[in-house]
Amino acid sequence: MDSPTETAVVRRSTGSRRARQWLWGLLATGALAWLAFVLFFGAYRIASGSMEPTLSGPHRGPQGEQISGELVLIRLRDDWAPRRHDLVVHERGDEADPIVKRVAGLPGESVQVVGGDLVVNGARLGVDEPRPALVELFDSNDQDVKTRLSCAWQPLGPWRASRTGLVFEGLRRPLSRCSYHLDVRDSFRRADGTSWDGTEQVADGALVVVASIGEWSAEGELRLSWVCGGDRFEARITRERVELLRGAAEAAVGAGPSAVLAEQACAWRDGAELALVVRDQHVSLWRDDERLLLATCSGDSALPGAGARGRAVGERAALALGGVEALVKRVRVLRDQHWVPRGDYGIAKALTLGPDEYYLLGDNSAHSLDSRSFGPLRAREIVGQPVAVIWPPGRWRLLRGTPAGPGLASD
Repeated sequence: MDSPTETAVVRRSTGSRRARQWLWGLLATGALAWLAFVLFFGAYRIASGSMEPTLSGPHRGPQGEQISGELVLIRLRDDWAPRRHDLVVHERGDEADPIVKRVAGLPGESVQVVGGDLVVNGARLGVDEPRPALVELFDSNDQDVKTRLSCAWQPLGPWRASRTGLVFEGLRRPLSRCSYHLDVRDSFRRADGTSWDGTEQVADGALVVVASIGEWSAEGELRLSWVCGGDRFEARITRERVELLRGAAEAAVGAGPSAVLAEQACAWRDGAELALVVRDQHVSLWRDDERLLLATCSGDSALPGAGARGRAVGERAALALGGVEALVKRVRVLRDQHWVPRGDYGIAKALTLGPDEYYLLGDNSAHSLDSRSFGPLRAREIVGQPVAVIWPPGRWRLLRGTPAGPGLASD
């Protein structure tokens, strides 16, 4: 029979052996993980603002401090055929470091940047083709409404701001609008709260509203409005019906003659997210992720007064209520991705890509060096795909593909 001392020695020996086994297992797992990372992944520090707001480069923080660019995890791959709007990492002979851009044109296509839009094989993208998410300019949940929205405020008007949203007390009042009075430019907001004020006017975008209506009169209605070119597009929503309308840009919301582009019976749903989206010569009305109405609106998307950079073009987005008691819980204004027509390739005329060539663009188009300047890239120059932002920890996120539905920026 073993003595207590011998038993204790055996137990310590067994425990030490198990600890060593665990340690060697952890070391082996770590070595394999590191080998897999070296073989299949890489990390790249974003060194410029050419892909903002998708990827943030070096900039000044809210307190004026210098913030370095985000660190991106890259999947290295050479067996991959990128799709349109995928993010890619490319290498060029005259560049010291790899660069992240977005795929705009695919092998064999004809591509051109026209009026801020991408034209492929002579046409703008189809209404159901994937697109990058819209870029948020304003959100009433975290920005001051009175400095950005122009409304008929109480006591003279029916609107008042509260902690829960915009209150409209106008059961017996006609339509009263609340308009976003800033320009819709190629601006953006970063995740850390800082923003960039753009200079290029952007034609396309979306107005998004979440509202609860407590009481309706017989004439009660909600309207969403977006001005694009010489047109004002409106979504008219009543208790039992929705319509898409088109009128003159200079007319006020709900005033002047309007043509009905599309309509249908549709019961009001309290608290749903309603979005009027104008994009690539299509106008649509969405409720949450369901498209209620769609119409085509061909024509020139150039904005009145937009010939000079930075020049105001007047009211671009507005909502209006009349004949209701309502709480507007949230208002958001978003813009489309805007490609600046500048450079030597695919600008003055269409560029036809070779069988292994891709046309790449940067999201911050006014400050991006991309295929507009250096031309298309061959497939062998695309070395990988960004999959996640891994630093700083507070901005960790997966880099997903193009969103489904209307492409509204996520919360």
